[in-house]
Amino acid sequence: MSNLVLLDSTDVTSNTSSISINNVFTTNHNFYKIVVTNVTADTSTNDINLRFINSGGIISDSNYDYAWLRMRTSGFNDVNATSQSSLTNAFGQINAGLGAGAVGYVINPNISSRTFFMGKAGGMSGTETRSFKYIGGLSSDTACTGFNIFPGSNNIATANIRTYAFKVN
Repeated sequence: MSNLVLLDSTDVTSNTSSISINNVFTTNHNFYKIVVTNVTADTSTNDINLRFINSGGIISDSNYDYAWLRMRTSGFNDVNATSQSSLTNAFGQINAGLGAGAVGYVINPNISSRTFFMGKAGGMSGTETRSFKYIGGLSSDTACTGFNIFPGSNNIATANIRTYAFKVN
C-alpha cells in the first residue's frame, strides 16, 4: 500500500497564464508532494514560478526566500539566492514544444506559526539540458491552503499536475 494519497489531479490543455490548485493543504497532513509533467510553453524558454495561496488568495508579496543551483550541459552553471514575490524557477524552465517535468515537496504549509520550505529537482531541454536543485520558503506567518504555478512571461500551453499528501501511520 502506498503512503501517498492523491489529493488533486489537474491537466492543462490550452494556454493559461496561471494555474491555481486550491484547498489541498489541510491540517490532516504536514508533508506534500507536487509532481508536474509534460509542461510546455507557448513561446521560447520560460521560467515556471510558484506562489502559495491562503484564505485571502494568492500570496504575492515579497516574503519568499529561495536558493537554487542550475546545472547546464554547456557547463555554464549558476547559483541564485534572493527574496522575491514568488519562488522563481521553483519548477525550473521550459521551452515551447519540449515537455519538461519537476517534483516539489512542501512541508508544514498549514501551520501559521512556522515558515515552511519547498525543495525540488527538475529539468528542461531547449538548446541544452538544464537541471535545477531548489529550496525556498514563505517567510510570513500564514497558513496556506494551496499553490499557484505561473510562467515568468506569456503562457503555459500544457501541463499535468498531481498533488499528493504523505500518509503517516
